[in-house]
Amino acid sequence: VLEAGLGGRLDSTRVACGKIAVLTSIGLEHTELLGDTESKILREKLGILAPGATAVLGGISDKLISEAKDYCRALDVTVRVPAIRNDVVLPNLGRHYVENASLALDAARVYLKDAYDDSRALNVLRTRSWAGRMQKLCDDRGRFRFLLDGAHNTHAAIRLAETLESCFPGKKFPCIFGALKDKD
Repeated sequence: VLEAGLGGRLDSTRVACGKIAVLTSIGLEHTELLGDTESKILREKLGILAPGATAVLGGISDKLISEAKDYCRALDVTVRVPAIRNDVVLPNLGRHYVENASLALDAARVYLKDAYDDSRALNVLRTRSWAGRMQKLCDDRGRFRFLLDGAHNTHAAIRLAETLESCFPGKKFPCIFGALKDKD
C-alpha cells in the first residue's frame, strides 16, 4: 500500500509498484515541481499508480474525484471513494485525521481481504498517535499543556484552524510557528 508523497510520478515510492495507492488531499504545495493548480498536482500524484492497481481517494473536491476517475480509467485502475466513518476514535485531534484513517481502513480491507478485522483495526487506531500531528502534550500530572502540530503550508494551517475552532471553540492560543521562506 503506497501513499503518494512529494510527487507520485517522480516520487521514490513509485518504484514499489504498489497494488493500492491512497490519496488523502491536494494542496498547493511544492508547486515548482508538481504544478500550480490542484488539477496538475493531482495528475502528478496519480503518477504513482501502476496499471491494474486500486486508488483509494478522499479529502479532495468532487471535481478532482471526477478528474482522478478519468485518469484511472485509462490505466485500468479501480477507484474507491469510501465514506468518512463515524466510528473512528483517534488520539490525534482533527476531522482530517478521521478522514485519513477512514481511507487507510478501506485500503487495509482491500489489501487484507478476508483477513481484515475491522474491530481490531479500530482498537489499534484508538491507541496509536502520529507524533507531532495535533498531538496533545501533557505535564507530569496529565494536564493538557500544549498542542503540537506540524502544519507548514496554507492547506494544513486551514485544517489546524478548523480543528482548534471545533475542539476549543472561542479559545485563543499562543502560537510558535516556523516555516521555510517558500511557504505562503
